[in-house]
Amino acid sequence: MDTLKVQLAKIQEQLGALSASQKMLAFSLLAVMVLTLMFWSRYAGTADMEPVLDQSLSSDEIGKIQGELRAMHVEYKVVGDRVLVPADQKLEALAGLSYAQAVPQNTRSAYDEIIKRINPWSSQSDNDATRNDAKGSFLAQVIRKFPDVASADVTIDPTNERRIGGMGRQPRAAIMITTKGPKNRRADRNLVEASAALVAGAQSGLDLGQINVIVNGIKYNVNDPESMGIGGADEILSRQQESEKFYAEKITKQFEFVQAPVLVAVTVDLSIKSEHKREEIFDPRGVASKETSIESDNTEETAPAQSSGEPGAVPNSAMSVSPSSGASASSSGGGSTRDHSNTKFDNRFSSTQTETKTPPGKARVVGATVRVPRSYFVNVFK
Repeated sequence: MDTLKVQLAKIQEQLGALSASQKMLAFSLLAVMVLTLMFWSRYAGTADMEPVLDQSLSSDEIGKIQGELRAMHVEYKVVGDRVLVPADQKLEALAGLSYAQAVPQNTRSAYDEIIKRINPWSSQSDNDATRNDAKGSFLAQVIRKFPDVASADVTIDPTNERRIGGMGRQPRAAIMITTKGPKNRRADRNLVEASAALVAGAQSGLDLGQINVIVNGIKYNVNDPESMGIGGADEILSRQQESEKFYAEKITKQFEFVQAPVLVAVTVDLSIKSEHKREEIFDPRGVASKETSIESDNTEETAPAQSSGEPGAVPNSAMSVSPSSGASASSSGGGSTRDHSNTKFDNRFSSTQTETKTPPGKARVVGATVRVPRSYFVNVFK
């Protein structure tokens, strides 16, 4: 302690001998040294590349993630069962993988680990509501990185209660998205399914049927394909124009050999009705017959033999030889036998049951017009 006091006294004595400009220069150098140490300690503990999902991945999942990262032109490397990406591109990479539904179905542990890193002061004793809000905020931040998404909010109710009688509660979630473009624009199915899959994977026990996705004020249910239908007249016209443009571009590419602009017009009929078809077809050649019950009845009756004389001692008498004695002996034995059986068969025909649901929005080309410049035919003739 005395040594420290002596050193402080020497420093004060040396500083007192300096001029005002020298003192300012000394304090400036000291401030630069302190800031350098702070920034060095901060970035030295931050890795250049971090796992895009800090959980174990299978070989199939790694291959799918690699393909999507190559398509997004994001640098990556595989270390063990982890895929590493640059730390400054992690959020964009996670959003792209979630939109392409290339992440595993259960990513709850990975998102929990990310939330812990966002708030390093959190502990196991933190309030569950605070941690749940942090998870919803982070998921909303990922959805905002989806294509054509202007804003997003995620609300999760993690209540999971089981009661006798089936009156329990399951976790629920609501996703509110606003897209870039017209306010009445309906969302495509990929955006709805990707958002719901992202939230369902981050919350344990959350079923897709308990997630409501609201895009531009329109409510969608992931388990209801008909909710992804067509909206009003503006949406019908927009879908029809997009389909006509798509088919016109395909036809135009077939005439690239014509060294001149080709005019193509396509007419499309857009289906705006939802169809539900169910049919059952029987095959008469596929018949199966099987015994269902067999009844059998067997009856046998035999008459007792008749005695030819009185029982006991027979006195000495002459033997009587008469025709009637032979007849009596032959008729002393008799009987009857009756058999009855009944078998029932069950005949079955092979059948095929088909149930088809077709949501609205299918485009059917009803006409196309192609106009080729006259100069092309002139050059061919020459």
